[in-house]
Amino acid sequence: MSIEYVIELYWPNKEGRRECRDEYALWSHDGRVGKVMSLPSGSKVLFYETEHDDEGAGGGAKTVFASGTLTDHPPANPRWFTAKGKVWRESRMVRLEHWVPPENGIGLDEMREIMGKSSNWKMRTGLYPIRQQDFERIVTELRKRPGLKSQEAPPSLPQAAFQFRSIAQKEEEESVRDQTDEQVRIRKVHNELMNEFSEFCRADLKIDPEEDVFDALLLMPGLEENLLIEAKSTAAGTQGRHQVRQAIGQLFDYRFSLRQKIKGTIHLAALFPERPEDDILELLESIGIGVIWRYGKTFAATSLVRDAHPRLRRFEKN
Repeated sequence: MSIEYVIELYWPNKEGRRECRDEYALWSHDGRVGKVMSLPSGSKVLFYETEHDDEGAGGGAKTVFASGTLTDHPPANPRWFTAKGKVWRESRMVRLEHWVPPENGIGLDEMREIMGKSSNWKMRTGLYPIRQQDFERIVTELRKRPGLKSQEAPPSLPQAAFQFRSIAQKEEEESVRDQTDEQVRIRKVHNELMNEFSEFCRADLKIDPEEDVFDALLLMPGLEENLLIEAKSTAAGTQGRHQVRQAIGQLFDYRFSLRQKIKGTIHLAALFPERPEDDILELLESIGIGVIWRYGKTFAATSLVRDAHPRLRRFEKN
C-alpha cells in the first residue's frame, strides 16, 4: 500500500478561533499531490495541522498531530466528524493509529514551495505534480527532528520515487547538492517571473485567481478568448530545450483537461525571462504556441499572442 502525506489547513475565523475548511492536500510518493477525497480506501495517511497568524497568508505554527488509515465508513454527518478530540471535515472516516509530536510538522508555504506555486495559489480537487527532490528533502528533515521517535517516524518511501536527473543532462553524474541548488535557482527565477507578469497584467487583464496546475489563465472579456500560460526559467542551452519540451507537453495537456470547464477558445503561450532564440520561436509557432518574454519593465509577445485578443496588444511586438 502506498504511503501518503496529508496537510490539513486551519484558518482563523472572525472571532480569532480556528476554523477548519476544505483545504486538504495529499503528498504522495508517486510524484503527485491532491485532496484527501481522491484517496482510495485503506490509504495510510499522516495529518498535518497548520495554524496561521495572519489571515491564512502563510507561516504560523506547524504541527503534525496524527496518522491513520482511511476507511469506507462515513460518519452520521458526512461532512464533519470527530477523531481523537479533533474535528475533521471529510466524507470518509479516518482510523487513527498514533500521535506524532506536535513540533514535527510542515506548513502551507512549504507545500507551495514543493509544488512550485506562488503565495496566492489555492488547491482544487484533482492530482497535481510535485517537485520530488524537494519532497524527499522535507521528508528527510522530518525524520531528523529531535522530537520524533523512531517508531513514529514517517514511513520509508521507495527510493526509486526520488531519483532525479535532468533529461538534458542524463549522461552526467551530479551530486544531490548540485541538483538541489539548481532546483532552487530555477524556482526563484520562475516565481520572480510570474510575480512580475501578474503585476503587469493586473491593470486590465483578468488572471484566474484559482489556477490549477498551470501557471496562469488570462480570461479575455467579450469574445470568449482565453490565454493559457506556462512559465519557464530559461529557453537557452540544453536545460532550456528541456524546459521548452516540458512547456509544450504541459500546455497541450492542461488545455485538454480544461476543454469542458472553460468557455471559448483557449490559446497557448510559453513565458520566459528573455527572448528565446529564433529556432525556439519557430518551433513553438509551428505548433500554435505563442511566446511571451520580459522586455525591460514590460513584456513582449509573438503575433500568436498579440492577435488572440485586442487587449493582448499591450504586449510589445517582437
